[in-house]
Amino acid sequence: MSVHSQSQPSFEFEGSIAGSDFIYNDLYSEGSVSHPSYSRSIHKRQPRVPYQHVLKRVINGKTARITVFETNLTLHSTIRNAITGTIYPGLRVGTRDEHQFFSVVLATGELGQNSVALFFETPEQYERHFYTTVNQTVKSEWKKRQETYSRRKQTNTVA
Repeated sequence: MSVHSQSQPSFEFEGSIAGSDFIYNDLYSEGSVSHPSYSRSIHKRQPRVPYQHVLKRVINGKTARITVFETNLTLHSTIRNAITGTIYPGLRVGTRDEHQFFSVVLATGELGQNSVALFFETPEQYERHFYTTVNQTVKSEWKKRQETYSRRKQTNTVA
């Protein structure tokens, strides 16, 4: 289950995210702070979590907040799960370890001029998290690449 599904409305979305409207990128987390002299709560900007980005997109007429955790693309950096932020110890960027993940570079302009690398466990995990669909050919090629990686890993372990 993805992190956002617990607090976000569910959307049934079939089609490309390219057809969606981008609102803006939210580089802070919102917290509600009450003040004794005010009857309403005010929102206070709090420092963002390292490598975390919150995207706001309109999907099927509703605003959705999509939280992602980027992986630093410096050679031999540790790979991080794009949804949970969990670090995979021993799995490194720029090595064959990348082949066991479905990776996406987010270069939509939502983060300014920066682009970020996102590592998902499967293409389906990416689809659920971003309310989109991935071409079946891309999924098939990813599955073949992952199977090849698994066979090589088993061969290297046995040898």
